[in-house]
Amino acid sequence: MGDNKPAATAALAQTQEQPQEPGSEWDEDAEVSHAHHAGGRARRFHIADRATRAHANRPYERQAGEPVYRPLRIFTLDPSCSRLEGATAVLKVPYERLRQGPVGSMFEVDNFDGVQANQRVDLDDPLLVMNDGLDATPSDPRFHQQMVYAVASSVYATFRTALGRHVTWPFDRDGLNSEARLKLRPHLRGVANAYYDPQAGEISFGYFRAPPRVRGRNLPGSWVFTCLSHDIIAHEVTHALLDGLRAHFTLPTNPDVLAFHEALADLVAIFQHFTYRQVLETAITSSRGNLQLAPLLTELARQFSQTREGSHHGDALRSAVDDLGAPE
Repeated sequence: MGDNKPAATAALAQTQEQPQEPGSEWDEDAEVSHAHHAGGRARRFHIADRATRAHANRPYERQAGEPVYRPLRIFTLDPSCSRLEGATAVLKVPYERLRQGPVGSMFEVDNFDGVQANQRVDLDDPLLVMNDGLDATPSDPRFHQQMVYAVASSVYATFRTALGRHVTWPFDRDGLNSEARLKLRPHLRGVANAYYDPQAGEISFGYFRAPPRVRGRNLPGSWVFTCLSHDIIAHEVTHALLDGLRAHFTLPTNPDVLAFHEALADLVAIFQHFTYRQVLETAITSSRGNLQLAPLLTELARQFSQTREGSHHGDALRSAVDDLGAPE
């Protein structure tokens, strides 16, 4: 099992909250409208709620003496992947103080599965801290909570490092610009899908029973949890991040707008494969460097596609490599 520290996490670990200059504190009572004089005429501008919301909704800033990382066990692809292919890894996510759930500064994991409230995982439990969290297993709902939190935090850190700033969620549930966390629901009962809901500010991950006929390393009639698919988590979190960056990209002004949303979410999920050393080494060894023969790197959501009733996508939901056939 590999020990994984993404470059984005390493970069964030070097940052420390800088002291504010005197007089630079945010004035909560200040007017949000300001006058700008140009050509002898006064123009008034209004700061949008999305801009002021960034002040209330900020990632955790590590304090002196606190750990740099929080190592957590995850599935690198999904539970159907062989451990010899690097199915599990220890992912080092940026450290933050957590409440049971887990609930952090940017993410809140919901423990209700549609029937009952599962026990909330406490990632600050000393035994879990010493063991890099819970073992990767489909049978423990607490690991499901750990999985979605760890992968979502890693993807957020990737965006934050690439942009050089933090990303604010586009929603404000109570209309008061208070702390708004993206809610992650690992267990949406009886739904063979996962989706981001911008109005509710949440991502729901469905779970369902596999049909009598399945492909790959899957058991007929077994439970399939989309919250254990690294690809699906990364894909849906990217939708939320892109919505926070460009809210109007959810409006289908032309077919390419929604296609861009889907394409970027797929690419982010694909590129995450390359951050896991054992997955990468196994794929390169077995394919001898030919990406067309490296499904571990290029294919998305294999278990989901192999177990969904009536799926026509083959062994993977989508692939980064298209077989266009031989040229004429």
